Amino acid sequence: MKKFIVFLFFCTPATISNAAIVQWTSESGGNGHYYDVVVVAEGLTWSDAKTAAENSTHLGFSGYLVTITSSDENLFVTGAMDGKNNDAWAGGFQPPESPEPSGNWSWTTGELWSYSNWRSTEPNNNGDENALEIMSSDHPLGSGWAGHWNDLPAETSINAYVIEYIPEPATLGLLLIGGLALLKRRRK
Repeated sequence: MKKFIVFLFFCTPATISNAAIVQWTSESGGNGHYYDVVVVAEGLTWSDAKTAAENSTHLGFSGYLVTITSSDENLFVTGAMDGKNNDAWAGGFQPPESPEPSGNWSWTTGELWSYSNWRSTEPNNNGDENALEIMSSDHPLGSGWAGHWNDLPAETSINAYVIEYIPEPATLGLLLIGGLALLKRRRK
């Protein structure tokens, strides 16, 4: 039992969780959030990917389509996509009636749209494009697309999406309290 307790207290949640999910740790300059690049055999529309992300949980945290608010976060997410051979849906969208091609882009979470990494010719609204796609390093048009953003029609079917999970301090505190209670109980 002592080995389990040592494991519980010295392993980070990312260590004991699904290996496909990666954490951008604060120790490495990140935000502490978890990211999961989900690749599916059958493509999903943006709305289907959004629903799937919102119905996902990791370590008890609810997920959502990724929001990218800095160049460092964009690099981290793009790195997590490496080797997946797929571009992916993200949580950016353009509400109906927005000025084209680049007006009113928003995040599904309501966060401020303060950063973007559009490819030089994007967004271009080529065919009512109103959903955000992140380009992978394996993009068929070459590595110059890696990490850049593209607008696509939300009805387009693509084979990947990125889920973001934010650990809530209260949840982490409850895990710690539970672990301490277990340790105290075992010592009696």
